[in-house]
Amino acid sequence: MGWDEIAALAAGAKGADPWGYRAGFVRLVGLAKAVSGGAP
Repeated sequence: MGWDEIAALAAGAKGADPWGYRAGFVRLVGLAKAVSGGAP
């Protein structure tokens, strides 16, 4: 599973995100992808 699949899975999770934890995780995955050069 690569960074894009992880981000898509998290972004598509059901339910509200009232405290923004899911959004923060998706943002963190994007940063991890950037610093790793795209390799999981």
